Amino acid sequence: MFAFTKKRPMSRASKVCLAAFVCGTFAVTLHFLLAANAGQPGLPSLPPATSCVVTVADSDRYVDLFALGDWGTGTDPQRRVATAMEAEARRLPRPPDAVLLLGDNFYKRLKGVADPKWESQFESMYDKAALPSPFFALLGNHDCYGKDKGAFQLSYAAEHPGSRWKMPARWYRIELPAEQPLVTILMLDSNFDQLSREMWAEQTRWLTEQLSQPRSTPWLIVAAHHPLYSHGDKHGDAPDLIRMWGDLLRNANVDFYLCGHDHHLEHIRRDGDPIDYLISGGGGAGTRGVSPGSDSRFAVQWHGFLSMRLGERSADVNFISDAGTVIHSFSRSATTRSAE
Repeated sequence: MFAFTKKRPMSRASKVCLAAFVCGTFAVTLHFLLAANAGQPGLPSLPPATSCVVTVADSDRYVDLFALGDWGTGTDPQRRVATAMEAEARRLPRPPDAVLLLGDNFYKRLKGVADPKWESQFESMYDKAALPSPFFALLGNHDCYGKDKGAFQLSYAAEHPGSRWKMPARWYRIELPAEQPLVTILMLDSNFDQLSREMWAEQTRWLTEQLSQPRSTPWLIVAAHHPLYSHGDKHGDAPDLIRMWGDLLRNANVDFYLCGHDHHLEHIRRDGDPIDYLISGGGGAGTRGVSPGSDSRFAVQWHGFLSMRLGERSADVNFISDAGTVIHSFSRSATTRSAE
């Protein structure tokens, strides 16, 4: 069980990507503060398969996270990504501690908390046996279109506390695990053109306060729907967010910025910037082109998701395709706060 509040040791042999899945328990402290490499037509072939990066074997304590955005379609691509997530979860020594949903959770209209899409596109889409983890969600631009769609997502979480769907507010803080947390995650609403000026100012005050606190965990992640930096052909960089959040996040030495919105997978690392910008926008909606830039460590037009393992001293990141192939991996140190 895990609990909302305001506020497993392993042998060395177990600490590899293909270790046997062992179902265990986990806890979350949530602070309420408000198969084969099957190609797809028209898309590039995947790069050669690589092994999962795992370098946190020096520590028995770690957090596993999955993250994906732009997923809520109910289509075959979403099912393929869900199947790949289930397979990856079963390869882990225990279920991931959490799944982060990076927005555009529902593309079509929601009729309320009893809409059948809740079951077909979420509850039944992601196998509960493989993924019993909490799914922490934030709002994307498509979640703000249509009457009450965003409000229904907040209401569903409130009215179904037994569901894996978690969205306590439009922005909120997560710490994982509950005891001696290793990771702080700030879930934000980047829909500045949909929020009132007063709400945006309120979120900015909250974010500034959160980032100004002494760091209490080795890892600090900020997640939102829109990228700051992106080489996607559809959207690309977001100058307004760069202006409003860029220096704030950099000065706080945020480790990772996770987002979607552009429908591709990308890892950006900019000179002089401590943040790894990770775009995981291949959760199920149609993919779009990407033209890698000089700061792109990896960029591909493909469906897939992000898998992260964060230990006391190092973090390992894997981009995994909808075929279950690890297509990009990197590690970084918590002590030096620089990519390895």
